[in-house]
Amino acid sequence: YKLQPGGPLLRGSSLVILFGGGVELNRALSDFEEAFLMRMHHQQVSVLFAGLCGVGDDMWRGGLWEYGPLLLGRTNVGLHAEEVIRTVRFALHRLEASGGIVLASVGGELHSPLLGGYEAPPATMPGGTASALLHAVPHLPLKARTGGPAVVGLALYREQCSYAAAAVALRHRLPWLMQMVGVLEDYDLPDLLALLSRRPHLRLLLLDPLAATGRKLSRLAAQRTFKAAARAYSEVGRPLRLIVRPDKGPGDASKVMADFVAKAVNRQYM
Repeated sequence: YKLQPGGPLLRGSSLVILFGGGVELNRALSDFEEAFLMRMHHQQVSVLFAGLCGVGDDMWRGGLWEYGPLLLGRTNVGLHAEEVIRTVRFALHRLEASGGIVLASVGGELHSPLLGGYEAPPATMPGGTASALLHAVPHLPLKARTGGPAVVGLALYREQCSYAAAAVALRHRLPWLMQMVGVLEDYDLPDLLALLSRRPHLRLLLLDPLAATGRKLSRLAAQRTFKAAARAYSEVGRPLRLIVRPDKGPGDASKVMADFVAKAVNRQYM
């Protein structure tokens, strides 16, 4: 893991745990991550970059991680959700992050800087971490050791959040780590988003969600996809933040994410 510049995590401070992105895929910060890290440094919020099994590993290109969990009678989502839970417990008990934890995932296309002195080719992050996060959050502790809320925010940036959209699409780019056989017989990811409204103190940000094709959803399509979740959050007085922006680059996205983190850790209604 990697913490913000300036030393180890201070006891009782807030923490962002970021999954996906350039660090996980290519072991190097993307432009978004560099901008976001500096904003968190100025807010005195630490950042932990957490990797999930198979992501960023050359072996996943050959299909090992794509089918390995299935041979064990599990799913990639279940395997990664367990890792998310372990990561949060590590942050609560070993890092003593009791000032509120915000979970964040980054998907979509990311371009990496220099790797080992050589310019890396453009890389496409498979995305799909959002599914593991949404399955993990209901099982996370409600309280930190100090008695305050353990997890205060969930931010999903450039992530696919609907299995149904992939099921009806003529062509889709469903990330391998999202695979779940038969899931739509019982629920979809927007249903999990709505369920999370019952978790006290949890704020939710959906920033530039993606369609099944990997392209950004239009504002109207996003509102239609997450209508039930938005209604559930509105009923408990914590509006779901759904933002679809014109393409303004990673710096603007990092500002939106940083503003969300600041309000979540301070438990402000948005």
